[in-house]
Parts: sequence; structure tokens; C-alpha cells
Amino acid sequence: VLGSLYALLFLLKAVLVLDDITGDMVIRQKDCYTVQSFHYDCERTRDEFGNPYGPTNADLMEISIKSLSSGKEKKIYELLTDMELHVFSIVFNAVYDSDRRISDYADAMLVTGYVAAVEEEFDSADPSKDMMRLKISIMLHTLTFLGEFTDKVLVIND
Repeated sequence: VLGSLYALLFLLKAVLVLDDITGDMVIRQKDCYTVQSFHYDCERTRDEFGNPYGPTNADLMEISIKSLSSGKEKKIYELLTDMELHVFSIVFNAVYDSDRRISDYADAMLVTGYVAAVEEEFDSADPSKDMMRLKISIMLHTLTFLGEFTDKVLVIND
């Protein structure tokens, strides 16, 4: 049985942080990327009664972010050559303090994996704004869902 999870961000505002937000580090708003959309497919074997068993399998997570070609995207491109697992955070409805640092959030998802590809798309409607969209493809390893009512880890392909 193939299950798909599509996140449509109608009322939620999401940002991508290129680090683990559960640590003690300070995350500044200028280091966050606005998430346009993200998508991943998961598959899990089910028995005749519909109960899941065995590992969860997935391929890639695709995350589209909005960016001002400011050069800070260099870190994303560096991750393309990194052979280590990396943790990304997708933060929903982040709250910023007076110093423009994340102080709270509604929910979050920690994504652990490898950056497999980065695609650029420029906004030709208004070239003076120099807006760019990046589509980042991440080979998934684990997903951790954080929130008021859930702290669930989904191990992929293990």
C-alpha cells in the first residue's frame, strides 16, 4: 500500500532551518528560508488486516524554498558534496523574539538525510527583485515530528 503525504501550507507558515532546532543554538530569522512546499512519499507493508509491519521505505523529500540570491545558499550547495547525514528543521508558525530569533513554534519536523540535488528557478516576472526558488532533494533517513502532542520518530529504510 502506497501512502502519500502532501503538505499544503495554506494557514501554516513554514521555514527551513539548515540545522537541528532542538539543540541549544540560536536560530536567527535571517538564517531561515521560507518554505513554498514540501513533499515526500512513504510506503509500508501491511498485513491482511491492514496493520503495518516492517520498515518504512521512502526515497526523496523535495523542499521548495524562496530565496533572495544573497549568497547564503552556498551552505546548501556545500551539503551536496557532504557524505555525512545532515539534520534540517522545517518549523511551522515560528515565533520570533525582539532580537529576531526563534523563541517558539507550533510544530516542527526534523529531517535527517543527504542532499541529493538542488535545482534553481528564477522569477522572470520581476528581474529587479532577483528572487530565486530552490528545490532541494533530500535522500531521507529519519523524520522526527515535534509538537505539543507528538514527538514521534519515523525511521526510513532501516
